[in-house]
Amino acid sequence: MDHSADDPARQTVPVAARPGEDRRLLALFLAFLVAAPLPWVFAHFLPPHNHDAAALLQFAERWLAGERLYVDLIDVNPPLIIVLSLVPALIGLHTAIAGTTALVLCMLAFVATCLLLAWRVLIPDGRITDSPLRLLLPPLCVYLAIVHPGIEFTQRENLLVAAALPYLLLAAVRAQGARLAGALSVRRSLPLDRSGVSLPLSMLIASIAALGFAIKPHFLIVPVLVELYVAWVRGFRASLRDPVPWTMLGLFVAYLGWVLAVMPHYLTEVVPLVTAQYVDLGIGSRGRLGVLFLSGLTPTLLLFLPLAVVAAFASRLHLARIAALAAVGAIAFAVVQGKGWDYQLVPAEAFVILLGAILAGEAVERGSEGLGPVARRHLVLGLLAGFMLAAYYLTGNERPLFPRKIHWEAGQGGQLLKRIEREAQGRPVMSLTPGLFPHFPVLNYAGSPQAMRFMNLWLLQSVYARCLRDGSRYRDPAAMPPAERLVFESVAADLRRHAPRLVVVDKNPGIPWCGSEFDFVEYFLRNPDFAEQWAGYVLVEEFDRYRLFVRR
Repeated sequence: MDHSADDPARQTVPVAARPGEDRRLLALFLAFLVAAPLPWVFAHFLPPHNHDAAALLQFAERWLAGERLYVDLIDVNPPLIIVLSLVPALIGLHTAIAGTTALVLCMLAFVATCLLLAWRVLIPDGRITDSPLRLLLPPLCVYLAIVHPGIEFTQRENLLVAAALPYLLLAAVRAQGARLAGALSVRRSLPLDRSGVSLPLSMLIASIAALGFAIKPHFLIVPVLVELYVAWVRGFRASLRDPVPWTMLGLFVAYLGWVLAVMPHYLTEVVPLVTAQYVDLGIGSRGRLGVLFLSGLTPTLLLFLPLAVVAAFASRLHLARIAALAAVGAIAFAVVQGKGWDYQLVPAEAFVILLGAILAGEAVERGSEGLGPVARRHLVLGLLAGFMLAAYYLTGNERPLFPRKIHWEAGQGGQLLKRIEREAQGRPVMSLTPGLFPHFPVLNYAGSPQAMRFMNLWLLQSVYARCLRDGSRYRDPAAMPPAERLVFESVAADLRRHAPRLVVVDKNPGIPWCGSEFDFVEYFLRNPDFAEQWAGYVLVEEFDRYRLFVRR
């Protein structure tokens, strides 16, 4: 006779008694996913910081020190990102916090603000439900803003993604006021109803989104596509009464007016350089379409195409279509920029991952109809575990962060930093190099400003992208185009003006071999002003790819 029913140790708990346990398990796993980015948060404070963000930070510091933007400091970026960099620069100037640390703190504060706004749109009543998307999107947004960028954290594209997340969610809420049938309708059982999104909250989200989209002109493709969709769904007459697009448009116009009034040199001096020299720099023979098929964007594109088809023809969520349009815009501006550099792909990757999550959440929502609460929570838990673990695995392989942090001190950047600290001792350093990394953030850590008006020598890369027809290695000064003459004369003038203690010369010029290697020192010595100043420098060390010259 079986007496197991009388043994309390062998009794099972009825399924009906387990909902509380399942709910606690789901809440614990959700909390784990929200806390999972903490190792990345701590790692972002460690060197090396992102080179572009570090270079912009130093430009902001030099601007505060009295140098004139787009006159003494020349960069291709529009002024907004340098204006934003003034915040960590001011913190570094007036507190004991290092500028690079302040940069990370400011970025985390901005990300936290955007995530709180996204949370407010997703969960207006403050209560967590079993809705798959309302459970999946909060940890996913944290992941996209903090973890997914990897070494590109604090980049301009990272700012864009953080600012765009609450805006895209709000756009879906705004679109749900339409009376549509078929594939464009939104079932009331699905998330993102209109309740709880107040006018002040909408205006705040729109303002922050405008800030992110205005950083680069290319970024405006995304809000244009999204707003056209919302207007089409709601009707253009109803959209005229919507304050969100008008708020964003007003801020864009105000920013343009400020640039015209306060930063005219950007439009008169820098924009011609950008259009003539920078736009095609680094594109090479593959062309802009090559960015789609011959760069890191290709896997994202291949993943996006089937997801976009599902979003267009099978999904009932406006949010899916809005995420797809954001991905289209991000892919478009990656192609427009034409470089295929990793940081330029961050928004496209982020919005495609977001689209995949939305469609997966909708599929689970549909598949869970008719299931009991326990089975439904199990299904949702599987979605959370599967999707988020796959996302973290993707980042670990495609954007590894921790190895770069661990090996920094023993690597090229850490060793260059030791030499600059020893030789320059906080005084200006001139870096004759075609790239930014590792000179930035090395110069930030050393407390040594770059002793020329350019961040690097990209202009020489542009004007010498091809070998000269007459076979000579360098152009005669009299035959130089305006862009080359600018860099040829300004570097000499900056050497005299800043009198840097140390000059670091990159032996890899990033310029094609044309019978001989392009030598930066040899090139500039043809300028009498540079040659006169250079007579006071002596070679003290050749290290890795660099030659170090110290002023006697």
